Formats: sequence, C-alpha cells, structure tokens
Amino acid sequence: MDSIGFFQLENLIVSRSTFVFLDVGTDGSEVLPEPLDKYVKHAVKVEPAGLNDHLTQLAVGKERPIVLISQTEAKSAVAAQALEAAGYTNVYIIEGGVVGLLSEL
Repeated sequence: MDSIGFFQLENLIVSRSTFVFLDVGTDGSEVLPEPLDKYVKHAVKVEPAGLNDHLTQLAVGKERPIVLISQTEAKSAVAAQALEAAGYTNVYIIEGGVVGLLSEL
C-alpha cells in the first residue's frame, strides 16, 4: 500500500482517472475548507467490514486503483491491508487521512 497526499488526490480527480475512492471512516462532523471538501465528497462511504463485498458488487478488478480515506489514516491502513490480502494490487491511502489533508492546505 502506498500513501498519497492532497495534490495527488486532486490530480486524480481533475484528470478524471478511473479509480475507486472510498471513505472507510471519516466522522463527517468536521466542516472542511472548500478546496478539500470538493474532493473528499467524491468518496463513497463504505463500512470497512463490507468493503470487499462492495468492490465485488461493482465488479472492480483487482488491478484497478483504489484510494481509501479515513479520519486519521488508521482505518484506511487496516482496510488497505485487507484488500491487499484479498489480491487487490493498486491500493492507496490518503496520508494522514482527513487530518493529513487539512495540514497540507
């Protein structure tokens, strides 16, 4: 698993890359600044326990890039390890989670 930051995430979204962006644990209570909010809102909320089922339902190939975000990176890291153990090969987490993104602005 690799980590990406705000500018890499922004580039993926702006360039319309075909990646899956999943929120596996943000609390949603924090009001985010506009530059960050407009990107984080693209993430689909998924419970970590249902992550593999969600990807199977969407027919996401094992090679397709998957980006995970959580509040502080911890849940993303655990979910990424589970996905890699299941055979997914392009799994990325947001470095530091939402907290990390906020520190980059």
